[in-house]
Amino acid sequence: MKLNDYMEDLAQLPLFEDFRRDDLRNHLMERGTALHRYLKNEMIYLQGQTASKMDIVLSGKVSVQRLDENGNVLRIEDFRKGSLIGANLIFSTFSTYPMTVVSEEETVLLSLDAPLILKLCTLNRDFMVQFLKAVSDRTLVLTNKIEEISPGTLRKKLLDYLTYEQKFQKSSCIVLDGTKKQLAERLGVQRTSLSRELQKMKKDGLIDYDRNTIRIKNLIE
Repeated sequence: MKLNDYMEDLAQLPLFEDFRRDDLRNHLMERGTALHRYLKNEMIYLQGQTASKMDIVLSGKVSVQRLDENGNVLRIEDFRKGSLIGANLIFSTFSTYPMTVVSEEETVLLSLDAPLILKLCTLNRDFMVQFLKAVSDRTLVLTNKIEEISPGTLRKKLLDYLTYEQKFQKSSCIVLDGTKKQLAERLGVQRTSLSRELQKMKKDGLIDYDRNTIRIKNLIE
């Protein structure tokens, strides 16, 4: 596993697209970077662990999870190829992971430490802008996730989720990023409860759905 194997993919990320290929390669070969491979269901970061670096997902899938007091898994967010992990934590006053990060499948991450990120921000204005944009976007996404898992009816949680995904995917046909079980974990409910509510919403003419998609018909009740 070598960094050169991923250079083409890295060069296409918004974070690095303003760099010349040779310059980018030289910067990423410096001290402060490391490649890590994780097997499926391997723990990457534990809740409370210090966030000393930012990770870029080069391949695979990573999820942010939390266990409630009853031992149920609450799925907060999934990260796929090109996503940044820890960008919103590395320079925080309280730079610790508030939740656990787990590999959903075999995953490769590229880690960049704080000094290197600061150096790249100094050398390249576009990198700095894209980094700040990523941090800002994470704040908005996390705010939405908090609303999803806050106390409230399951239908309201589903309506909030579908409204958000409709805007994000720019389509009334929402492609699910995972299974119904994973969606239930994300909403903090049981799989059977989710299935019942989806059936009710379909009967009420709000949605239609299959294994991989939910099609919005009318969310105004």
